Amino acid sequence: MEEIFDVFNEKGEYLNKTASREVCHSKGLWHKAVTAFIINSKGQVLLQKRSPNKKLWPNCWDITAGGHVLSGEFGFQSIIREVKEELGISLTKNDILFIGSSISVNKKEKSKSFKGFLLNIIENIRHRFASYDTLMQLTPFSVFNIARWLIVIVVMYGCYCYNVGVLDVNIFGGGTYLAQGLRHFFTIKVSMNAGVNALFAGIGLSIWLRILFRIGMYFENMTIAIYLFIVEHKNIKKMSIWKKILYTFTWPTFDIIGRYATYAALFMHVEWKPIPHESKVTIDDLNK
Repeated sequence: MEEIFDVFNEKGEYLNKTASREVCHSKGLWHKAVTAFIINSKGQVLLQKRSPNKKLWPNCWDITAGGHVLSGEFGFQSIIREVKEELGISLTKNDILFIGSSISVNKKEKSKSFKGFLLNIIENIRHRFASYDTLMQLTPFSVFNIARWLIVIVVMYGCYCYNVGVLDVNIFGGGTYLAQGLRHFFTIKVSMNAGVNALFAGIGLSIWLRILFRIGMYFENMTIAIYLFIVEHKNIKKMSIWKKILYTFTWPTFDIIGRYATYAALFMHVEWKPIPHESKVTIDDLNK
């Protein structure tokens, strides 16, 4: 459902108008937001860490909770709603102590000047790579690893084969248990003189050995799933043996999906969406 906000002037006076979140942000219309700090009896402040997929200040520590005031809402109602949505904590009006209010301007509002255009680009880059941790999450080791594989193993090895040839390469090479088992029963090697055919053979062998490696890792992850079902059977809810077999086969796909989702996130706009919580935790539970 699209969020609708009440629109105000720069003095905070209601203009008897409403607009969607997108319109308010794109046109720079004045609207209200709330922030909340939850403090326990020891004076400790509850903070939350922002999602690494947030456009602004990803992976940074933030206030307890906050968000926009929806049309027709009072500030305390927005705080109760936001805290429940973000943290699953139930508040009442009596739990809230009003500290103060302020008026601020979003410095990221669009500028028609060329300088403003450049500043917006720099600001977007700065927020997207605000820290080393964020950079490493957007370009993790797996991304560097596949780049290394493409350049060194595929391209450079293909060029090597073009000049030297393919020299007794075992098609079941690799260090996985699957590859070792296949080499125990089968010995199939490829040899080819230098030239264009050797170039394509080298590239093809590199791709095939990578596929064999991923298949081997798939089966090894299946054994981990079987192991977890055995040692954690008391902590896993009861289910049929057929469902356990299905989960054993499908669980390793999580690694594959997560890996390629990481690659896609480098080139796509990703957003974090709040997950509804069913927790019954209240503000009093934090004092225990």
